[in-house]
Amino acid sequence: MTGADSAWLATWLPPGIGGAMLRIDAVDLDERAAAAGLGEGTEAMLPGRRREHLAGRLAARAALLAHGADDARVGRSGDAPVWPPGWCGSISHGGGLAMAVVARSTRWRSIGVDVEPQITDRRIRVVEAVMTADERAAAWLADDPWVWTRAWAAKEAVWKCLSALGCEPGFEDIVPRWVEQEAGVLVARVRWSAIDVVVDARVHAGLAWSLARVEGCD
Repeated sequence: MTGADSAWLATWLPPGIGGAMLRIDAVDLDERAAAAGLGEGTEAMLPGRRREHLAGRLAARAALLAHGADDARVGRSGDAPVWPPGWCGSISHGGGLAMAVVARSTRWRSIGVDVEPQITDRRIRVVEAVMTADERAAAWLADDPWVWTRAWAAKEAVWKCLSALGCEPGFEDIVPRWVEQEAGVLVARVRWSAIDVVVDARVHAGLAWSLARVEGCD
């Protein structure tokens, strides 16, 4: 991650959330992963998926260490990361980058992140399929070329955030209320409780970035 990337992340991420990025095509990716003991269990992955996995775990480790974690080991349950006790986090891959965000779970109960290259042409149909009729109508009327990408990235980030809390809603059920172009809110039900989810969306360096978060209890 370059100094410019670090500076931008510092302006985007809210207090209490740290982040790190890594190029998936980094030439020293395998060496860095081996030094961190991250290669175990990845032998059967396809090469591209393996590089994404290793870059994501390295980014997560870097974010944890930079944010003051004593234990920077990120486990695995299926494809989902398992964070050290007392921490929550999220990993995304997009546009050749692996991105990880982390936070102490007392400050933030859950977080989710997504990074997406611009969605155009045929891929718009995929996004339409997980939108409500009102969402589709608003998107087609918008003059923002990133409207489809922002919607998809927001749904991905919110899904990750809620999944970590034990809820896996359908994408069509994730409908942020955009209070402005780059900020939205929604209310979700998790284990019979209503929780508020805040969504931040940005377009930066040719990618759409979305962060969803639920307040902790400190």
